[in-house]
Amino acid sequence: MEKTKQMVWLFGLTILLVACNANEQDSSANEATGEQKEEMAEDVDDDSKVKGKEESAKTEASEEASSSKQNAPEDQGAMEGWFEGEIAIVGKTVTASGTTNLLPGSELTLVTDPEEGTVIGSKSSTSVVEDDGTFLIERDVPDNMEGLVNLELKFEVVDQEEEVNAHYEDKLGGDFVRVSTDINNDTLSKKLSFKETISIDDGNQAIDIVEPNWEANDELGNTNVQIDANVSRKGNYLVVKLNSNLVDGTYVSGKPIIPGYVATGFMAFTYTNPDGSALLYIKNPEKDDRIKDLEEFEILIEMDPSRHENSLHVHEAYGENGEKLKGELVKDLDDSNVIEKKITVIAEN
Repeated sequence: MEKTKQMVWLFGLTILLVACNANEQDSSANEATGEQKEEMAEDVDDDSKVKGKEESAKTEASEEASSSKQNAPEDQGAMEGWFEGEIAIVGKTVTASGTTNLLPGSELTLVTDPEEGTVIGSKSSTSVVEDDGTFLIERDVPDNMEGLVNLELKFEVVDQEEEVNAHYEDKLGGDFVRVSTDINNDTLSKKLSFKETISIDDGNQAIDIVEPNWEANDELGNTNVQIDANVSRKGNYLVVKLNSNLVDGTYVSGKPIIPGYVATGFMAFTYTNPDGSALLYIKNPEKDDRIKDLEEFEILIEMDPSRHENSLHVHEAYGENGEKLKGELVKDLDDSNVIEKKITVIAEN
């Protein structure tokens, strides 16, 4: 009997211990579940914060884009394109900045081409127009670049992405428009262009980007070519200003003819403007120590349609070998007709 009581007592104690252990496990499980819930809540909260930040960033970006669009020129995308702003030179860094009505995403190019010598590598840098029409292009020129530098800010239709190219095609207009050709001079297109020639040696400077003021010329393309010219001096250069009826983008060259000397290294060239005008920067022989007792000399201006620098539109106007040319300035040179104009210069001592 006593033994039976002991067994019953042990059995009861065992049940009690099992029950207590189960309660502890339940309590531990409940605690774990509570911690997991807290972690899950924290995870959800973190996700919400991330999503909130993402949505906020998207909203801000959308608002900025909307604001940029509101600040864009009213005629953005119009066929009469324009630039405004400035080209600044600080040390050897050239920066073009301003506003244009070209479509956002349009690629602009800043060219820095020395009047003398050659540049190893690229002569240009590019950037794209922002939504609000602003642009910024920065370019470092070589440390050894000196003398005159031809600057050009341009928008070439043929260089654009498909959407921009299709928008403008051959419809681009306005006072900034000039003819443009490919590297082989086979394909004629249009570009917006602002050009200026500066001396990189003149230190820090800024040039306003202003609308060109071409003078109307009803005689452009006349095969009886007329050229007027005057000469001024700038530093080590003679600046020859031409007025002519040559079509836009005609290649012209100039060089001094010095009595008693075979002059080399003085050749200059350029392309005519939309009104037939042009500027030639020719090294001044008066500044050359090799040339003595210079009193008077001539500058020869030449236009040869057969030169490879001339494009198809020049050939169409004057003939591939100048066969359409006529008038007192026409000369027969190596089975081609060319235009020659001589200017007499009195030397300054």
